[in-house]
Amino acid sequence: MDELAKALNLFNRAEPDLLFRDAFGHDKKNLVLGEDFRKRVAAASGIGTIPECAWWAAEYPFNALAGAILLYVEGDKAKCQFRCNTPELVKAGREDVDFIISFGEYLILIEAKAYTPNDKSQVKRKLERLRTLHDFYLSLPGCSEWLIDFRFLLASPDEPQKLDIQWPDWACKGKNPPRMRLAISNPDEFLQTKRCTESGVISQIGQRWRIVSAKRFRADPGE
Repeated sequence: MDELAKALNLFNRAEPDLLFRDAFGHDKKNLVLGEDFRKRVAAASGIGTIPECAWWAAEYPFNALAGAILLYVEGDKAKCQFRCNTPELVKAGREDVDFIISFGEYLILIEAKAYTPNDKSQVKRKLERLRTLHDFYLSLPGCSEWLIDFRFLLASPDEPQKLDIQWPDWACKGKNPPRMRLAISNPDEFLQTKRCTESGVISQIGQRWRIVSAKRFRADPGE
């Protein structure tokens, strides 16, 4: 396992991720990323190839990323220091990124949306967290020796709509915003449960609930 991946792995405490690995026997074999998935991520992030053995994790917190970056650059001495939390590098709460991949010096963060459009405010907030992490990394004296190549991309079945957000050059190599096609097995039409009134009208304050049919927010005829 590469050094950056080792540091990231030490902070990987998300229960869904750990449960998934346990369910598929991760203690007996390495759960590798599929070839088609790796090709799509590589194309969207501007990386030539992603190895089958690349380390990955789901629901990885931004706070943990800060710790992993510091540990990777400074080693064990990072555990013995108190850091000034400016500008709010480590925040209260648990904001995470849906999926991360790491190999060599690459750190790829992926935010996924399957059935709903990307929320502009949410994407901007996570980009700001990533900018703060990137600035923190560059502030570390050892960063020139312990390289990290940051990438951040979206994953969705459809092209993002009305998402006029400028990606930083170091997080985007190519199309803006960078996006990979998310392959989903469910049909375009899916079911939801919704609160409703006694007459069946959908209402967030309704005292009843019902099953309703819905469709993905936009079809993507090009893919």
